Amino acid sequence: MSNHSDEHVHPTVAKIPAFGTSWFDRGTRYWVKRVLIAIFLTLMLAGVTAFGLVCAGGFSSGIGRSARPFFWTVVVVVIVGSHILGFRSVRRTREHPRPVTTRRTAGVGTGVSALGGSAIATTFLGFGAIIGLGWFTALFFYSLTRYASPFEVQAVKEMRRWYQDHPDIPNAERPNQFRT
Repeated sequence: MSNHSDEHVHPTVAKIPAFGTSWFDRGTRYWVKRVLIAIFLTLMLAGVTAFGLVCAGGFSSGIGRSARPFFWTVVVVVIVGSHILGFRSVRRTREHPRPVTTRRTAGVGTGVSALGGSAIATTFLGFGAIIGLGWFTALFFYSLTRYASPFEVQAVKEMRRWYQDHPDIPNAERPNQFRT
């Protein structure tokens, strides 16, 4: 007599960046990766925040005392704006993931210039850190939500559709996140 699990088809589990196929059953390997990603993003967020504030503080000390309140007001407005844009951008990417691509940036050249003592390069990097703060905060926040990446969100949606198309598969044979 044949086992019921042999009578139906099994889903093809997509491999997604950073998680491979571990997102499907969400076992120990998946949760270790989630914790490591959260720790990494915490360190990145702390580093970007510290760097941005050190650069802003250095710039602030070089301007007149009467202009400092205006300068810090601009910094706060830019940080708030970066959070609004960062959360919008990350949310939009989670809803409509784009393929992984490599992009060229001027980051290495600017970083080398800053290390060489270029005040302009250091200012650009500090300003970039302040602008990027909202994006890093959004990445950190969303890494702590139910699904860690836009690729995982998309893979889960596709797998839910697959299980809806195959209602004959009993709940006991499905991973917890796909049970009805």
